[in-house]
Order: sequence, then structure tokens, then C-alpha cells
Amino acid sequence: METITLIIILILGIYFSIKRDKRKHQEKLDEIFFGRKSLTVNEFYNKYYSHEDMPIEIVSGVIGILEEQLDVDLSRLHKEDDFSSDLSFLLKSDSMVDVAIIVALENTFNISIEDAEAENAKTIDDMIKLVQRKVSKT
Repeated sequence: METITLIIILILGIYFSIKRDKRKHQEKLDEIFFGRKSLTVNEFYNKYYSHEDMPIEIVSGVIGILEEQLDVDLSRLHKEDDFSSDLSFLLKSDSMVDVAIIVALENTFNISIEDAEAENAKTIDDMIKLVQRKVSKT
């Protein structure tokens, strides 16, 4: 009985820790994105990429992967937002999330991303354009 109680306490502790971290992430995002309008993927595409030769599938795919892997709402993201500075806390919370993002991009778009390319992709714009370059080479 004591073992079951300890396991339940451990599981609850992990659960509340995850919820606390997620709440902190959302509060930090709210601070960074203060005053920004939420955009659907189509609105984001129209605002930043409709004038370029950029398939909407790449834009929506990259944003979807980031939201899924980071487990946050990025609807107020601007294409210049930098994951190496103001949004770095999202990557630091899980030491493997950056790897998971790259693997998901590679699997989704059937591409291969070199380590140096991944390290140089600091903004959402960098990531989207990297995927576009890789996809256009295949």
C-alpha cells in the first residue's frame, strides 16, 4: 500500500510540475507577445509569405510542428521572433525538444537537415525558408 501511495504522490508531483512549467511558458509568451493580434495560419501566411514563392503547406507545417513539439500556442508569433534569444526559454525547458523539432521537420517534409543548418535557423522565418530550400532540392 505504501508503494502505491508513493507512486501516486510521485505521479501527482510530476503532473503539477508540468502544469506549472506550461503556465510559466504561457505567461512568458503573453509578456513577449503583449499587444499582438492572434493570427490563423492562413493570416500568418498572407501577412508574411503570400508575396513570395512559398507554399502555404510549408508555413503551416512548420508552425504546426513548433506548436506540437513546444506544446504552446504560437498564434501571435511574428516571422522575426528569435528562438535563440527572446523565445529561447521554450527550447531550454526540454533538452531534447530542439532535436524533436528537427526530426519532425525531416520526417514531415522528407528532407535532411544538417546540424549547422539547424543551429543557424534561429527565427520562424529561418526555419520556414530552410525547409523550403530543402524541399525544392528534392
